[in-house]
Amino acid sequence: MFLFKIRKILAFITSIVVFICGGVPVVPENVKTQDDYVGLKDVYADYFDIGACTNSCYLDDPELVEFYLKNFSSVTPEWELKMEALHPTKDGWNENILKQMDRLADFCRENNMKIRGHCLVWAQQYNWMLYDDNGNFVDKEVFYQRQYEYFEKVMTRYGDVIKVWDVVNEPFGYDLKDGEFKQSDVVALCGSEYIVRAFQSAKEISDKYNLGATLVLNECGLAKNYVKQGYVLKYLKKWMDMGVPIDAIGIQGHSNAVSENETPERLDAFLYALEAIGVKNIQLTEIDMSLYFDRVDPSMMEIEDWMRDYQTLKYKHLFEVLRKHKDSITSVSFWGPDDGHSNLNNDNGSPEPLLFDKNHMPKAAYYAICDF
Repeated sequence: MFLFKIRKILAFITSIVVFICGGVPVVPENVKTQDDYVGLKDVYADYFDIGACTNSCYLDDPELVEFYLKNFSSVTPEWELKMEALHPTKDGWNENILKQMDRLADFCRENNMKIRGHCLVWAQQYNWMLYDDNGNFVDKEVFYQRQYEYFEKVMTRYGDVIKVWDVVNEPFGYDLKDGEFKQSDVVALCGSEYIVRAFQSAKEISDKYNLGATLVLNECGLAKNYVKQGYVLKYLKKWMDMGVPIDAIGIQGHSNAVSENETPERLDAFLYALEAIGVKNIQLTEIDMSLYFDRVDPSMMEIEDWMRDYQTLKYKHLFEVLRKHKDSITSVSFWGPDDGHSNLNNDNGSPEPLLFDKNHMPKAAYYAICDF
């Protein structure tokens, strides 16, 4: 009953918001069947690269491949470039995963598509590199050498087609109580130095092999978490002053359409803050916008039209902000190509988080962000 009342209140508020904003953008009546729309990458060709995450198995679907080629100028491997997939144990590399990643890289070479390298370091996925045969921490210089060798193989194997690397993924803490960095074994061994050393190693390898790589610090929850914003701004400025080779900041864009915790307006303010400390390359790396409420079991939810309307307006406002910052934003990537290929999907259905439906057709939100 409580949830029902909340939904009705939000529906009423949304109707007011839609009225104030001039209504939901007009969508062609045949939106579900037309396939002659302009590809998203072409709409934004004068602004920034447009990308989406992918997996090599998607290449088995010719229709999905054509959809990618029409709409996206870059792809981000969803999991095939992560450390625990490529090199899960000290005994060697996962050759099957390497072959899958090779296949995706070859596809991008053949079709002149860019790849975002996601990711070299994710603290929660460090494994054998940190430990000796007895399960104790190795000396940190041993760890750094192992990490360097891992970087070197991955970066040189794909260096011709991957020019942007998420070197460190999600390192910062969420609150004052638990500290500035997420607690993990790599932090216990090295402290925040592991972040600096990761960028230094990646830069050394890029220069040694003439890769010309752009090195990115990628973080989540930045539009909604002011504590984390403070941590990021503090350390980015410190590291930039130290000469740490961080070329860009990546801002993940996972959000909830009906929540006001993460809004385009809050993102706008944070983008200005980054620009003020001298950050010149900003990338939106993992955008999706769920229609489910935060922390609500999807089986209890029924998606209603007002929720889709709210999502449409929120996407519209988000891209208004991104276009405003086009001089510093270099790429915008979605965490999935369409509603049928989202990591948010489960047995209870899809939260419809993206611009295209499960049949690869543009939704109202697509037209909303293209109307400028």
